[in-house]
Amino acid sequence: MPPLKSSLLTEAGFPHGFSTREHDLSLTAVGYAATLDAFAKSAGLDAASLRQTRQVHGCVVVDADLPPPSAMPEADALVATGRAAIGVRTADCVPILVADPVKGMRAAIHAGWRGYVAGVVEAAVAALRARGAERLIAAVGPAIGPCCFEVGLDVALQIEKRAGVRLSVPGDPEKALVDLRGGVLRELRAVGVAEVERIEGCTRCDAQRFFSYRRGAEVGRMLAAIGPRSSAA
Repeated sequence: MPPLKSSLLTEAGFPHGFSTREHDLSLTAVGYAATLDAFAKSAGLDAASLRQTRQVHGCVVVDADLPPPSAMPEADALVATGRAAIGVRTADCVPILVADPVKGMRAAIHAGWRGYVAGVVEAAVAALRARGAERLIAAVGPAIGPCCFEVGLDVALQIEKRAGVRLSVPGDPEKALVDLRGGVLRELRAVGVAEVERIEGCTRCDAQRFFSYRRGAEVGRMLAAIGPRSSAA
């Protein structure tokens, strides 16, 4: 199964991909290097240049063009202008790839509910703006859907406070089903991203295509990654 692609990013000349469960890209997976290389080739990316982070469900943004403070810095978003490919790992959380089609800047964002509430989406877009980005486009990949993302009412309220709108429906007693990806889409538009493409798929529902932390059992990780724009674009 080839990586899922965004027509927006493809037309803008950015090699990228949202992996499926065909490639377990957990950092500790057996055969990780070979699996990463296979995914990178199918997505048109350079595996050797790929920068990732130790994701901690926060809002720290790493500049992938600078020497890293450690081999795997703690952060949930990366931005780049140079030759590095950047990526984030997910297994229910929301993967987001953002790019400036004119200046070639790009970001990869990992948005779990904690990171979303902390403002990781806004922080990553602000980091691109600080570099001079103007018109931005984004692709939001497969994530757990509102059909399956059941959380406590306190968590639902935090997510809705960030979004400024209702994103939940009642679930079991003292719980709610929340549309986290809907909140991410709303925030991208609110911070001025010109076009946003949503790549469909609930990671928990679709066991044939995706890993899911919530579904449990043999939980791997998907990778959402983006590289420098093609010179022909």
